Amino acid sequence: MIATVNYLPEVTRFLSQKPVKLFIGGKWVDASEGGAFDVIDPGTGSTLASVAEGKGSDIDKAVASARQAFQNTGWPNMTPQERSVILHKLADLVDKHLEPLAQLESLDVGKPLAQSTAGDIPTTSMTLRWFADLAVHTRLREPIGVSGFESWQVRYPRGVAAFILPWNFPFLLLGWSFSPALAAGNAVVLKPAENTPLSSLYFCQLCEEAGIPPGIVNVVPGYGEEAGLALTRNPQINHMGFTGSPEVGKLVAESCGRNLAHQAGIGRQRSCRYFRRCRYRQCRRPARFGGHLKFRAGLLHRDPLARS
Repeated sequence: MIATVNYLPEVTRFLSQKPVKLFIGGKWVDASEGGAFDVIDPGTGSTLASVAEGKGSDIDKAVASARQAFQNTGWPNMTPQERSVILHKLADLVDKHLEPLAQLESLDVGKPLAQSTAGDIPTTSMTLRWFADLAVHTRLREPIGVSGFESWQVRYPRGVAAFILPWNFPFLLLGWSFSPALAAGNAVVLKPAENTPLSSLYFCQLCEEAGIPPGIVNVVPGYGEEAGLALTRNPQINHMGFTGSPEVGKLVAESCGRNLAHQAGIGRQRSCRYFRRCRYRQCRRPARFGGHLKFRAGLLHRDPLARS
C-alpha cells in the first residue's frame, strides 16, 4: 500500500508551475524550443511536475549569461568577506527552507524523507558556510621561496564553472559543486539530471533572495545527449565538474580537452588503501561513510606567470 503524501504549501506552489522554467541570467525563462518533460515520482510512478526542457541553445544562453555576469557584475572582484556574507545568507535560507527542500528531494529521488532532512539538506548549508569561511582565510597572494627569483603564487577566479550531476544526490552534489566555485568568485552553470532537477531549481529561488547577482547562478535541466553535450563543448567554460559513469566521463573529458577546459570530479567512488599493519575493522567504517567527502579542486586559478 502506497501512503498518501501531503505536500507542503511551498512544494505545492513550486510544483504547480506548468512548466517549471529554466533559470538563466537571473530570470525564469521558457525553453527556447518550448519543450518540456515530466518528472516522475519513483515511489508511485505519478507525475510530480512538468519541467522546461533545455536544449543546446539554452545551454549556450546560460553560459553566455554566466560569462557576462562574471565580467560585469563585480562578483569576482568582491572581497572574500563580501561574498562570504552573501553565501552565509544563502546557507541560512537553505536551513529556513529545510522542510520543503527535503520533501522535494525525497519525492524526486525516491529516498527516505529522514535522509534528506538529516543529511542532504543540512550538509549543503554546512558546505556553503565552510567554503565561505575558507575563502576568507585563504591568502590570495603569497611569495614562493625560489632561489634567485622573485616568485609569487597568485589565486584568482577561473571564470565560468560548469557542472553535470547525477540523479542520486542532486542537492548534496550541488552544494559540493557550487560552494567552492561561488566562494572563489566564479559564475556557475548546472545541467542537473533530467530525473531529479527539482531541488536544484528550487535552490535558484534562494539564490535570488540571498542577493547573488543575476547570471552568476544558472540551472538548465535537459537530456545529456543535447544539453549535457552542448555544455561540455561550449568554449566559454573554464572548468567542468562531472559526476557519473567512467564511460560518459571519457566523453566529457574528450570534449573539454578540445576547449582546454579543466575537468575535475570524473566520479566519487571510494578510493582507499589499507596498509599491512592497519586494523581493518577500525578503518572500514570511516572508509564507508567518508568515501564521498571529497571536494572539487581547481576553482581558484594560479597565475600562469607565477613560478610555482
